[in-house]
Amino acid sequence: MNLSPVRASGVLAVLCLASSASASEPADLYKAAAPAVVQIVTHEGAATGFLLERPHVVVTAWHVVEHDTDLVVHTHAGDTLKAEAIAWDKEADLAILHLDAPVDATPLELAPELPRIGEPIYAIGQPHLGTEGEPTGEYEGLLGWSFTEGRVAAVGAGRVQVSPGFVGGTSGGPVLNDAGEVIGVAVEAIEGFGLVSPVDAIREFQRVEPRSKPRVPVALGGMGMLALDQQPGVAARRRLRLGFHLEADIVLDRKVLLGLSSRVTWLGSGDERKGTSPDQRLEAAFHIGASFDLPFRPTKGRHATLQPYFSIGLLGQRQGARTWTASFVDPACEPRFEACATTQADTLNWARTQLSPLIGGGLKLNLGPTVYSFDVGTPMTNPGQDFRLGIGIGFRFGGP
Repeated sequence: MNLSPVRASGVLAVLCLASSASASEPADLYKAAAPAVVQIVTHEGAATGFLLERPHVVVTAWHVVEHDTDLVVHTHAGDTLKAEAIAWDKEADLAILHLDAPVDATPLELAPELPRIGEPIYAIGQPHLGTEGEPTGEYEGLLGWSFTEGRVAAVGAGRVQVSPGFVGGTSGGPVLNDAGEVIGVAVEAIEGFGLVSPVDAIREFQRVEPRSKPRVPVALGGMGMLALDQQPGVAARRRLRLGFHLEADIVLDRKVLLGLSSRVTWLGSGDERKGTSPDQRLEAAFHIGASFDLPFRPTKGRHATLQPYFSIGLLGQRQGARTWTASFVDPACEPRFEACATTQADTLNWARTQLSPLIGGGLKLNLGPTVYSFDVGTPMTNPGQDFRLGIGIGFRFGGP
């Protein structure tokens, strides 16, 4: 087909104009959608969420916030807000957060249907994993509020696959179609592909009565610990004691520590020699204190916490009296003229257990399942003579 120069130049101008308009569309889409995207700060770093239909409601991935109660949200405009997870769907990997103040931005809207394979998609995320604003140093200006373009690679029953994949920190962010509508939430990256919890799952999640977190979450747990006690107020040979500490506790709202503990101690090997008189101690106490989350995690899904506490309870102790007796096997044997066989008997009689009020306190450092403890205790009847210092290491089961 031949075109005149005038007609050809006109067609070329139209094509250039169309190409220019098409190239500007993603930029316009980002400009319109980005103010509704937020950064969610957790103990592990930062991830992404977005306003959906209301200015104080944020949708994100459940795995982003599942271990955190107190959340901080940074908006695209630079504001800092507090947020609380109020509902979730673990199977769909979706969560809804409620902000303590509305964001001055237009919330995003859901797409009317699932995307088609080959359809272009756009993801906005916060891949910087720090906890304070924008990245600095060599990454300054590079890893904040990133915009990624891709295509739908597959549509499944529970997930939509997109290509290319998402970078770390984009989890929980919106995946948009070319109209700026939400077609899903970024939930996982696998070898160059990204997985999206689709719009149908979001819509279904909004219809079902949400399973809200309790306002005061309760964590039940306990620990077993091997402890070494030093007792400056007793005889030198009885100062060091080895013991076992067992505890059950409740942490309210990750702030208040309540618990019951028992401690059994016995003398070291130096007091278990032949001819010595052992003693036994049993402590049972109630403790109350504070629980502070530390800003790091030693293992996935476990908080590092510091727990100072005060305890009050009872101390039971009893003294054993050991006696040794020997007798001849043959009563008629005369030791002056011959060697006589003898039998020996070790008799241990325990005195009545004495109970006395016990006061004390301590400090526990929980690094995931490992617990380090330092504590003190003394009976109120003779605090100066029976003062105990203990250090221990153990393992926690259950709880945060």
